[in-house]
Amino acid sequence: MRRIGTFCSLVFLLTLVFAVPRAAARPGTDPERYNRLLSASINAFNANHLKTSITRATEAVAEGEKVYGPDHPEMARPFTYIAFAYLQMGDFDQAKAFVIRARAIRDKNKNAVPEKVNQLMDTIANVVNRPRPYDSAIKPGAAPTDFKGKGLDGNPVALKDYAGKVVLIDFWATWCPPCRAEVPHLVELHKKYAGKGFDILGVSLDGPDQKKVIGFTQQNGMPWRHVYDGGGWEATVSRKYGVRSIPFTVLVGKDGKILAVGARSSVLEGLLEEMLGN
Repeated sequence: MRRIGTFCSLVFLLTLVFAVPRAAARPGTDPERYNRLLSASINAFNANHLKTSITRATEAVAEGEKVYGPDHPEMARPFTYIAFAYLQMGDFDQAKAFVIRARAIRDKNKNAVPEKVNQLMDTIANVVNRPRPYDSAIKPGAAPTDFKGKGLDGNPVALKDYAGKVVLIDFWATWCPPCRAEVPHLVELHKKYAGKGFDILGVSLDGPDQKKVIGFTQQNGMPWRHVYDGGGWEATVSRKYGVRSIPFTVLVGKDGKILAVGARSSVLEGLLEEMLGN
């Protein structure tokens, strides 16, 4: 799923928006800790360690409020950064909450927030208010909708079979070029983390030609299981999740709660590194 068609331009904006701040500190305070925390958050973001990035940016907020004050225009910067990191994880609710806080600071400081920060927060706000091409109940922090079906081998498979693991639910189809482009990356993630408690559960949105799907998975080295009923867009699991765009992924943690929605392979790898190690 493509949440934002302009992620590349947003990342470029990020290099401009989150440069070392130059705001004037309150007398008797030292802005260096704030700078270090914000820099650490940026470095974690660039490594796709989004959970760590959010933690460091949250700490930067607490420190920045001491150094600059809670309503200082500088504080729009870390709030916008946190919102963007949450957006990468598909957490629209959190992204919206933090971008609202950033915009409130902007409204109190007319013309004081840098234009690039303004552009980024407005873009984020626009994205989080768009309709989602999946059931809005599917979100980080929630339990995924349970399902079961038949695998390509004809044997039953259910999401609950993966309890206690980090599992990626991957909605895909052989006829979907972006899905096919993601396959090599998913194969590498599976090889790297399968022995550390990670697995993938595919949900095929292919039509009734099961042999084609089996052949594709074999040719492309996709050893994980796939729920398949030949229903295409009307596949049972697809309808349960309200999926209207693929590829679409749901990353579920060991605790059975959703960690990320709609994340592509680069973001997934960063999250898996944080949870399961290199």
